[in-house]
Formats: sequence, C-alpha cells, structure tokens
Amino acid sequence: MQEPNYLNLPVKRDFILRAELLSPSAVAQMIDMSMQGFVVHRGAEPLYLNRAMAQMVGLEFADNVMNIPILHWIHEKDRARVSANVGARMRGEDTLDDIQFRLSAVNGKEMWVNCRATLVDWIDGPAILATCIDITLLKDTERAHERSNTLFERVFQATPDMMSLSYLKSGVFLDVNDNFARAVGMDRREILGKSIFDIEIWEDETMAVKIAAAIRRYGSLRDMQTELRGSDGTVFPISFSAESIEMDGETMVLIIGRDIRAEKRREEELRKSRDAAELANRTKSEFMANMSHELRTPLNAILGFSEIIEREVLGPLGDARYKGYAADVYRSGKDLLLIINDILDLSKVEAGRLEMYPSEVDTEELLTQCIRLVRARSQEAGLVLDYKVTPETFTFSADRRLCKQILLNLLTNSIKFTDSGGHIYVTAEPAQNGGCRLIVEDTGSGMSEEEIEKALTPFGQVDGTMTRRHEGTGLGLPLVAAFVDVHKGTLDISSAKGKGTKITVTLPDAEK
Repeated sequence: MQEPNYLNLPVKRDFILRAELLSPSAVAQMIDMSMQGFVVHRGAEPLYLNRAMAQMVGLEFADNVMNIPILHWIHEKDRARVSANVGARMRGEDTLDDIQFRLSAVNGKEMWVNCRATLVDWIDGPAILATCIDITLLKDTERAHERSNTLFERVFQATPDMMSLSYLKSGVFLDVNDNFARAVGMDRREILGKSIFDIEIWEDETMAVKIAAAIRRYGSLRDMQTELRGSDGTVFPISFSAESIEMDGETMVLIIGRDIRAEKRREEELRKSRDAAELANRTKSEFMANMSHELRTPLNAILGFSEIIEREVLGPLGDARYKGYAADVYRSGKDLLLIINDILDLSKVEAGRLEMYPSEVDTEELLTQCIRLVRARSQEAGLVLDYKVTPETFTFSADRRLCKQILLNLLTNSIKFTDSGGHIYVTAEPAQNGGCRLIVEDTGSGMSEEEIEKALTPFGQVDGTMTRRHEGTGLGLPLVAAFVDVHKGTLDISSAKGKGTKITVTLPDAEK
C-alpha cells in the first residue's frame, strides 16, 4: 500500500498552530532546540539564554553562563560599541536593528555573530531579547576577499611588469599600474576612464581588437609579442599575456606585459656572436684547406731543386744551371718563412703578446726597401708601381720590422688584386701630429663593405676556396690591422667594386 504524501493533505483550521495555544514549556523547548542563539538580558545581567547561545560562548549548558556578565562574552575590542548599543536600546532610543560583533568563548575561540535585539516585557520589567546567528564563515570569506584584493592591489603596483585592467565590452580602463603609464609616457589619470580602443599605444592599430576577439574566443592569451608606442613616438617591443576575469558580473581583461628591448638586444648580440663564430670556424677551415697548398708549393720547390743539385742530375756542380736552381731554393725558402712568420705573428696577436720595439725609421729607406722587394713581382704582373715621399726625407719613431711588414702586406695585396696594365701608387708623408701617413692606392678589383669586413677577419679571403684566383693565407690585412693597433695608429680602407682600393695607415710617433 502506497504511503500518503502528508505534504499534500488538506489542512483543517482546527490544526492551525497558534503561539497562544502552546504551553510555556513547549515554547521554551522550541527556543532551546533552535540553531540560533537566544538571550534575554537587562544590562550586564543575563536573564535567560538557550542551549545554542551557551554553546556559542563555549559552554554546554545555559546554567553555566548565567553568572557571567554579558560583556565578558563579547570580544574586548567590540565591547564598547555593543555596550553603547545596548544602553541606547534600554533608554528607548533608535538604534540599529542588527549589529555584528565577536564573541569570545571560554576556550579562547572567537566567533562572529549577527545580533538582532528588541525590547520585550519580562519578569520584573523591560529587558532585551537578542537573537544571534553565527556568521563566522561569512566574515572569514569577507576577510579572505579583502586580503585577496589587498594582495592584488599591491602586486598590481609593485610588479616590475606593465599591468592594465579594462572592461572587455567597452575597453575602458579600470586601472593601470605606474609601470604601464611610464611605458606609454602618460599619466595614470590620463588613461583611466579612456578606452583601450581610443588611446594610440599600439603600433599595430588592430591589436586592441585582436586581443578582445581572442579573449572572447579563448579566454586568455599567452606570451604574445607586439610593439607599443610611447607618447613621444618611440616604438619598442613587448611580450604580454592577457586573461579574462569576472568581476561584479562584468568580464574584465587583465593584461601583463614587459619591455623586451634588452632581450632583443641580447638576442641580436648572441646572433652576431654566433655568426662571427661560424664565420671564424668557416674561415679557419678554408685557411687549413688552403694552407696545405701554400706550404706545399715552396716546400716542393725546395725539395725538388735540392734533390737535382744533390744528385747532380745535370752533371757536376759546376754547371751554371745549378746556380739558378739554388736561387729558386732560396726564394722558395723565403716564401715559406714569410708564411710561417705570418702565422707566428698572428698567434702573438691573438695571445696578446705582440710587442713593439720602437726605433728611428727613415721613410725614404723604408719605401725603397719595400718597393725593391716587390718590384719584380709587379713587373711580372704587368703593373706600374710608383712611390713618392713628401718631403723627400723625414724620420719618425716606430717599430721598423712591423712598419716594413705593414707596407709589404699592402703592396702584395695590391699586386694580387690588380689586373695587368693597372697602377699602384705609394705615398709617405708626415702625419699631422707627428709620425707618418702611408697611403697605398691601386686600380684593382676593389671590395664591397661586406668584403672589407671579411678581409679584415683572420684567414678570411674575399674569393672562395674553390674559385679563388689568388694565392695567399688571408692574413695580410688582419696583420696590418694588428700592427697598426699596437702602434696606436689608425687604418682606413676606401674601396668600391671595380674601382680600386685606397688604404691609409697613420702611425703616430712612438716617442711622443
């Protein structure tokens, strides 16, 4: 048999419960069973309280509390406020119907209550009936919310990043931190109340719309990069993330960004360092591939001609042809020695051990010796080689060996890269503040800016290993630059493709 649903049965008026029909003991039992705390008091004297009220102050039974003044139940920091409210109510004055305060239990535990009090007739005169509801959880939630807001506000302002909070729908800024305002070159008061769609802070004019669309679709953005524009027109890169936040029924957009100019500079420096390392590795590989040829050529000549002389292949040693072979051996040995010296000099440069030994250098003598050493090679190449010293004789203090090496390297390069019928012109003149200015100018193939940079790199050669038309180690110009540097001089290269090259070396007087 199905049990009847008592909630749907008709109610007879005879069963309507009225308070006046209840016995005093029934009313007292209902109040004592209530989850709310009830207390009747007159001033500091408790006249009645239920079980729930007793438990709120940390005691099991109401009788245990009757002898404790009411103010002792209330937290010491709230007593004055509650006492003033009770006094006003006892005098019949208008007071707040509800008041919130803390109870102090006998075990030291605190509890927040919402208390509603009213004046009632009681035995021996008027008294106050107060009902207390435990709102500790609500207060804890409020405090947690306040702490969260305080923490957010502090983080919002203290973070080194740029932060902004705006409405998703309108784009109006609710708040921005000082770093955001400084980054865009505006005062916070100029920004607040304006729309992210209106102020021109994005280099990409559609960025604000893109962010809003992405937030509506995905709810957040992570590690995006764009460019921000300051009020002075400065454009700089930033990295930012965006998050949607629900506040008071509105969807907000929190944007956190940071200036990444320093990171971009580091990335560029790292890229340049990586490229330089790759270039150095590649040029050294090219050098090693070429060096075997550069060393083998004079060494084979030395061994070959020496063997002919040793075995007297052409007959007894008195034959005149042996003298020519001996000269070839000598010339090849000198070429080999020059290569080895270049490598040793570069090793000293890289180790920071290249030293200068200054002495008096006669400019006329310097040019004459260098021209004599390369004259035959220039004639074989079909070149015109001229030089001029102005005035005809002057001296300066410098390292004679290094000066000679500077000029020889520059002349050798000009001979290599100037076609037959070309012209090489060398000038020496006093420098403005003492010392000497050496100028080597040719009508050769010339170099672009990129090729000049490569030619100044140790082992770097303008022509590739497989297509290179000219022999050499690629150490000529780097050594010139190092020798000039040790003299604290300057090296200037002026060149253009197909229009020749002009190199000016200025060496200050070492004694000044």
